[in-house]
Amino acid sequence: MIIRWAVRIAGGVLIGALVLAVAGFSAVELPPFPDQPQTSTAVFADGRHPLALFATENRQRVPLARVPRSVQDAVVTAEDAGFWDDHDGVSLSGIGRAVLGLVRRDAGSGGGSTITQQYVRNALDLTRERSYARKAKELVLAGKLARTASKTEILEGYLNTIYFGRGAFGIQAAAQAYFGLDVDELTAAQGAVLAAVIKDPTNFDPRIRPDSARGRWRYLIDRMVENGYLSPGTRRFPATVERRASASARAALRSGWRGVLGGRIERELAGVLTEQQLYTGGYTITTTIDRAEQRRAARAVATRLRGQDTRLTAALVAVEPSTGRVTAYYGGEAGYGYLDLADTPRLAAETYWPYVLAAKLGGSPVPGTDLPTISPLDQASGYATFADDGHAREPYFVQRVTASDGTVVWERPPSPGYRVLPAEATDVLAAHAAARPGTSDGNTNAWMCGFTPERAVAVWVGSSGDDFPMRDARTGERVTGDGIPAEIWADHLDAAG
Repeated sequence: MIIRWAVRIAGGVLIGALVLAVAGFSAVELPPFPDQPQTSTAVFADGRHPLALFATENRQRVPLARVPRSVQDAVVTAEDAGFWDDHDGVSLSGIGRAVLGLVRRDAGSGGGSTITQQYVRNALDLTRERSYARKAKELVLAGKLARTASKTEILEGYLNTIYFGRGAFGIQAAAQAYFGLDVDELTAAQGAVLAAVIKDPTNFDPRIRPDSARGRWRYLIDRMVENGYLSPGTRRFPATVERRASASARAALRSGWRGVLGGRIERELAGVLTEQQLYTGGYTITTTIDRAEQRRAARAVATRLRGQDTRLTAALVAVEPSTGRVTAYYGGEAGYGYLDLADTPRLAAETYWPYVLAAKLGGSPVPGTDLPTISPLDQASGYATFADDGHAREPYFVQRVTASDGTVVWERPPSPGYRVLPAEATDVLAAHAAARPGTSDGNTNAWMCGFTPERAVAVWVGSSGDDFPMRDARTGERVTGDGIPAEIWADHLDAAG
């Protein structure tokens, strides 16, 4: 009895304090909502499939019109069933539960925050401390937002701000993290999965707590049926993307060869976007990389190095001679920020002789004629010059940059190329450069470079660390350019047609 009276007294005191705090905050102006940092995405040349991400947070803003109505209904049902009613952005019953939770010091009692309150709290970065002062400020600002913004504007802002787990902020990033889909491709059942995780992104993630996730999902589906949002037949729990729940989409697209390639793309973008724009602006970067060709390049390397000395590694670059577009780029599996094998100079051995011959015939597709340390990217570009009748073009990775509203902010103009070899020399050079293996002294670097009319391809095989005399584990013979590098080269060109 004494405890109950104490709780009531404490509750009355806190309610009084909350009322006074609300009065104190009533004069506070609603501040402008800062732009949330958005993920910029590099996509393959098809303009659709993601290749790499650049972000401080995994977030991509989308207009409410792209969010299926069934997904909107699921979120409203889960987080604020009275959202579309005129409750001025606050919930009195929710305030009562919040006060009770403060009295009991019960973090699990829930605050009953409306969608408007949650949006204000997250977008304005209000402290997460469970105090009446924070709650009072949140209530005042939510009420002011409800009177100055439409329901659709508030819901759009909320869906682009809230955290869904798996490193995903906002509904678009969540759709990709959980289902590998864009938001406008979600079904009602999939939308209910995402709506269900908002309350607890860890314990309602199907990959972490499958039973809890299904239970929450069924509860939500039942409420949607009761409210007339769904027909009674929607009862099949959808399969989510098979991905470790602890690995965010951002991490997945910055590891392995994707990370290495992402770093190379970022270096090219330095002349187009500032680092802040790239990492917070939500741009779409359409690259020149052919998705199928890139996968074949990675598969060719993996297949030919399987069973070899683990120190053995490789790089492959393919360039379209008529444009300079880099269509495939395999620089190793180290991930973003680590050694890029395709952009690292190596001893070129015999693959450099066509350049020496070009200089003797009155031109050169690359500067200098001494035997250099030259990268696979430079090799592919040089051999592309031989393939295109002596016309050189700068190799490039980025075709266009598009803002989040669909505006093209930058597009690469076509390159006509410039002649660096006399016309009368090109036939002679083509005969020497169409397929050229090379092996450095001590067989520490092995190359295969060459071209078809459609592709110039350079392959290097060696070590990413200290050089060592390479041996083919299958034959016991030393690795030379006409061995493993030629096999990778042929695999790639044959598969690319």
